[in-house]
Amino acid sequence: MEALKPRERLLEMGAEALSPAELIAIILRTGSKNLDVFSLSEKILEYFGSLRELSRASVEEISSFPGINTVKAITLKASLELGKRLFQEYLNEDEPLNTPEKIYQSCFDLKIPDKEVVRVLCLDSKLRLMSKEDVHLGSSTSSLISIPEIFKTVLRRGAVMFALVHNHPSGEPHPSEEDIRITKKLERISKELEIPFVDHVIVGMNGFYSFRRAGIIDG
Repeated sequence: MEALKPRERLLEMGAEALSPAELIAIILRTGSKNLDVFSLSEKILEYFGSLRELSRASVEEISSFPGINTVKAITLKASLELGKRLFQEYLNEDEPLNTPEKIYQSCFDLKIPDKEVVRVLCLDSKLRLMSKEDVHLGSSTSSLISIPEIFKTVLRRGAVMFALVHNHPSGEPHPSEEDIRITKKLERISKELEIPFVDHVIVGMNGFYSFRRAGIIDG
């Protein structure tokens, strides 16, 4: 009966009334040899520290927790990923990405990865998102932003304009000298191709850096 309580509460009060541990208990369905499913869920959250840190963990890391086998780890990882994607859909509903804040919010998921990700946002004439593509995955300390790959993506998608977003896994969004050099080169080439370069935004753990707002890209 203990394992059914969160389900009963969801039926009676709605999913929004449940705690994170209760929602995880529903996903896991069963507990371990020594813990009921709710206690196991509480222990998992306590161990990882937060839902954000849990979502950053790999299947291997989650399944290494006592009482969590590979199947449960995969199920939990898939559920967390669905939540992230739903959040992105809410953010991206035909709203023009006409400010650095909106560009940052459209790539909020980049706050989570522990590797540097370079993402191209292809935009239409009204600054609405046509597509987003990750063109490079770096290490925890560095990435190699490929300018040809960025423009290849922009041209293939038929973008009218574009923005670039990448994260700093260190959590500090301040640009490096290499970030500045590449951004200036991207702007120069975009002018030659007559494809407006809207902004380059660096995502950090608690904020972002906009090259346009900083005056590095022409306003």
